[in-house]
Amino acid sequence: MLRIGICDDERASAEQLYLALEPLLREGEEIVYEFSNGVSAANWLEKHPGEMELLFLDVEMEPVDGIRTAERIRTFDRDIFLVFVTGHEEFALSGYRVNASDYVIKPAKRERLSDLLERVRREMKTRRGAVFAFKSPEGICQIPYRRIRYFYSERRLVHVVCGKEDIPFYGKLSSLEKELPHGFVRIHNRYIVNAEWVERVNGNKVITEGRELPVSRSMKQEAVSELARLILEEGKGE
Repeated sequence: MLRIGICDDERASAEQLYLALEPLLREGEEIVYEFSNGVSAANWLEKHPGEMELLFLDVEMEPVDGIRTAERIRTFDRDIFLVFVTGHEEFALSGYRVNASDYVIKPAKRERLSDLLERVRREMKTRRGAVFAFKSPEGICQIPYRRIRYFYSERRLVHVVCGKEDIPFYGKLSSLEKELPHGFVRIHNRYIVNAEWVERVNGNKVITEGRELPVSRSMKQEAVSELARLILEEGKGE
């Protein structure tokens, strides 16, 4: 399933893009929401994590332009595909700062959109294998590893933290540690952090999204060294 959003403060431009996209969608794919400004788009996405995979984002909007809207979205969602829509190609070059997937020039051409949608489908298929599946009190959950900020244990429960979501399940952190992919680092008996979301290491604390997680003395040297290596490795790949 591919769920798509369009964000444009010009109704005519949004309608043109909608009409160009609609014939290219496959069964089960849909344009689920249209936003008239970047603030409403970012607010909706933050309140509905994982409910949209692709957002077409107009660059030249008021009161908040598409670049700043994308910067805000990236603070809580690194997985959504962001595609800038603009009448001026030079504006689209700013997309590298927010890990934009691509850009299209107004009016969007059918061939361009078709190629873009196909690339997003292929990437989604690849990502589906990179999910953490577990049984919570609410049922079976599947969360992309890239969305997970950290895990922490509390009595017999392990908690998965993804932004504002905190989902518990029965398990042991020691067993979980052996199953996690590259990029997760044990920093404490009770904490495993995703290096991709680490903002900085400050003394005996790791900062992620403004939250301070403790680093134990026994694990500090190895954990800090591994986090530094992973963060530098990520920086080289950008």
